[in-house]
Amino acid sequence: MSTETTIEIRGLARDFARTDLRTGTEHWDAKGAFDDAVVPKLAELGFFGMLVPETSGGMGFDLSTYVAALEEIAWGDASIALLVADSVIAADMLSRFGRGAHDDALGALASGQLLGCLALAETETGTDLTVIETRATKNGDAWTIKGRKRWVLNGDHAGVAVVLARTSDGPAFFAVNRDAFTAGARADTMGLRGIAFVEIELDGAAQYLTAAETDSGATLDPLASLSAAAISVGLAQAALEHAIGYANVREQFGTKLRSFEAIQHKLAEMATRTASARALVAQAAINGADGATASIAKLAAGTGAMFVTDQAVQIYGGYGYMRDYPVEKLMRDAKALEIVHGTNELQRLRIASSLYADN
Repeated sequence: MSTETTIEIRGLARDFARTDLRTGTEHWDAKGAFDDAVVPKLAELGFFGMLVPETSGGMGFDLSTYVAALEEIAWGDASIALLVADSVIAADMLSRFGRGAHDDALGALASGQLLGCLALAETETGTDLTVIETRATKNGDAWTIKGRKRWVLNGDHAGVAVVLARTSDGPAFFAVNRDAFTAGARADTMGLRGIAFVEIELDGAAQYLTAAETDSGATLDPLASLSAAAISVGLAQAALEHAIGYANVREQFGTKLRSFEAIQHKLAEMATRTASARALVAQAAINGADGATASIAKLAAGTGAMFVTDQAVQIYGGYGYMRDYPVEKLMRDAKALEIVHGTNELQRLRIASSLYADN
């Protein structure tokens, strides 16, 4: 897509985030759930179909436009951005590997009539996706799936789940409709409280999508890592702007905080890390979200967001520790983004492995 189109979509997402997300984000964090009115508004703007081809009812965005829009949604609320991202990723999997068998579900995901979720981690083994207890069994041309998945983001609202399961030939991804899985109680999380993380139990029909590489389901992870990275950048930008605004009005010893050299250094480092992460996300999108650049982007953006939010809390001082002020929530959300869709440690392992890929 043209640069002008990407800028236009970014602006549309920022306007939506300002008017429909910023006004509710603290309330959703406090009550532990987002308002139902948010999803129809996201659907109306086409955000759930960003990577679905226009021929299938989507927007047909390229990755650069997708990450730009996702960053701005995260600037408004990171949990809503994750809801969008996981549904987009599920739709992308159906689009690329569904071979026409999921056209109805794909169209519903693109329009926002259905939401998608990703069910990867196991109840007992967590993020060690090489140990998969969930089993998919083939009987003739039909597949059935049975098992449990943990920490499924938006699993209570989703109508379609992309599930990583073990088959007789190795790990593979499956599409599972809502009638074949049930969601348990939501986890009481530290951050990203606007959206539910639940355990789901699978028992029913499944549709085969594609084989997964043995390296933690690498077929899916680059796009998931890139999405989390873009969300981290949006969150860091929000914290940076809050800190700049506060330093411009708060006074100590009769002088605005922005005039102190120590604060200036903090703000400069925060701005630099945010801009650097944004550039890495943009480059990863241009590279087609290959494994190495997506992991680099996620690691830099995740650690960057944690640094920026920590510094924002420090600039606010005692008020930064209060839930009456926005940066405390952003810091909790940033911690979650260092974990979801691949921990920092996992990203470092993938990056190091890529350095020796040709040897």
